Amino acid sequence: MQPGAIFAAHKHLAAADFLILKGKLKYRMGEAGEGAYGYEPTGAVHDLRGRNNINL
Repeated sequence: MQPGAIFAAHKHLAAADFLILKGKLKYRMGEAGEGAYGYEPTGAVHDLRGRNNINL
């Protein structure tokens, strides 16, 4: 993602995992930096903003 990039609000139809390889990710609950792992359960609704260049 490029700095300031935004994913529109969306609902997960299935569970999803993510790992931040580079940069930082800003989201509703805080920030995730390099090496951070996340899990989003089925039915989760959220949006997403890239703070710096990030590779998911």
